[in-house]
Parts: sequence; C-alpha cells; structure tokens
Amino acid sequence: MLVVAVAYLQQLLTSKLKGGGDLRFGMDFGHKHPLSEMGRPVLAWVPSDLKAALWFQLAQDVADARSWKLCAGCGLPFPVRRAGQECCAGSPSCRKKKERKNTGSGGDT
Repeated sequence: MLVVAVAYLQQLLTSKLKGGGDLRFGMDFGHKHPLSEMGRPVLAWVPSDLKAALWFQLAQDVADARSWKLCAGCGLPFPVRRAGQECCAGSPSCRKKKERKNTGSGGDT
C-alpha cells in the first residue's frame, strides 16, 4: 500500500511541477576560492510562480529525513529539528499552552 501511495505522490508532484520552473546554477562568488570544491556551483530549481513553489516545498518536506511530531501546544504537525523538541517553532504561545496543559492536569499538592 505504501508503494502505491509513494507512486501516486510522485506522479502528482511531477505533474504539478512540470514546466513550473527552471534549473539554474548558483555560485557563491564571494567565497575566498570560488572554483575550489567548497565553492562549486550548486544546481537549484527556481519555481516560475507561487503555486509551483508551494508544490516544490511540499516535495522537499516529503523527502526530508527529519521526523515529524504533533505540537504539544497547538496540535499541528511540525518537523523535529532537535532532540526532545515538543512544540513547533511557530510561536511562543505553543510552549505556553503546553506548560499550562502540564501544570493544570497534574495538580500540585
């Protein structure tokens, strides 16, 4: 079943990204040695419009190796950036909500 889902997602993303951008080389000419291995050109896909950029961002998120969790504050999914992360980085209010949930449910005696 997972194979079918991955194949469908690949087909969907390919169709949404078709003709929606250009491949370009980017290079850091400000680097001390721009033609060294560290300063080699990097191939990048540049989306042609906002819709293509959003589909490309989805494709990058799906291919991201980081795991995802549900935020303990707002309940929305977020990519885990560090070990032990419980809340998304969306806003400080998520951490406050999480703290309120933890202190309100235990009851100090």
